[in-house]
Amino acid sequence: MATRVIETMDLAADEVGLFGYGSLLRLANLERTLGHRYRRDRFVCSISGWRRAWSSLHPNRRYSYVAADGRRVVPANMLYLNVHPGACQLNGVVYAIPAAALPAFDLYEETYARVEVGERLQGVQVRGGPVYLYVGQPPHVLEAPVGPEVAAIRRAYVETVEAGIGELGEEFRRGYEASSDGVPVVNVVDAEWA
Repeated sequence: MATRVIETMDLAADEVGLFGYGSLLRLANLERTLGHRYRRDRFVCSISGWRRAWSSLHPNRRYSYVAADGRRVVPANMLYLNVHPGACQLNGVVYAIPAAALPAFDLYEETYARVEVGERLQGVQVRGGPVYLYVGQPPHVLEAPVGPEVAAIRRAYVETVEAGIGELGEEFRRGYEASSDGVPVVNVVDAEWA
């Protein structure tokens, strides 16, 4: 009988783990928020009991798009990936980041709250500190489908998530698709700075 190999990530005293499942699948997005190159290993892993959905509402402060009828529309919110309890194996990647960088990630994930998930990780054991997952919080969680005037998804964001999945390979893509709701294409727009 084969033994499943579990990876180990040892955190330094000034580090925490960060579980990325959306735009943070893409290494360049993590590095942009960190403000420098990421030099540690990142590990593909999963957490049971969570599912991705397009439900995180962010009040729109800067984007607009041109509707099919030619009107310039400034949506009330932008819509991003979130996680909800569900009967899935949510795949993602875990990074070791400086604890001092958490305020920058909290700002990046401003409508989310950090949830500690280290004990629930599968495929990697993180030692020496907590591992955080960002979960959207009410009132910034979409409860029912709406049109893009209320909540638009930037095509560039979808492409960023796709690029992150592409960095991680076909097996990762299959796990992503099995643990994610599909993109509500009616909400996807070519957003521009308003």
